[in-house]
Amino acid sequence: MKDPAHTSELEFIKDWTLTIFDVIDKFYPEDKQDDFREIVINAFNNHNLRGMRYIFNDSCEMAYAMRKQHIDFLNTILMTRFGFNLNDKNKKDLVKIKAILSRGCIKTASEYRLLSNRVEQIYADEDKVDELEA
Repeated sequence: MKDPAHTSELEFIKDWTLTIFDVIDKFYPEDKQDDFREIVINAFNNHNLRGMRYIFNDSCEMAYAMRKQHIDFLNTILMTRFGFNLNDKNKKDLVKIKAILSRGCIKTASEYRLLSNRVEQIYADEDKVDELEA
């Protein structure tokens, strides 16, 4: 018997990532996301929650690579469809980052990845020098 929470999380991640890919395809048609769509559908059909969680994080990272006005467009769609957007996910990540910094050490590979992604986001922002050094 399938866990309903497991199934609903799979469906959410599938819908979220496909929405992101639709917007990426709209603004960057030369970079069609067909291969990623296939990966999402296969992981969903195989009930691969762990893989879907990786896909969720990767799709959010891909979205942040877009121009600001395209991210704003995507955030509007995500807010309408899901009740939250990339900024809300980013806020949750910032809370996790602060906890890691307070603790003073990285305990897992996912924490390392979270910090590494944050460094990539802020390394060129002069207003974030203190955060980057931390």
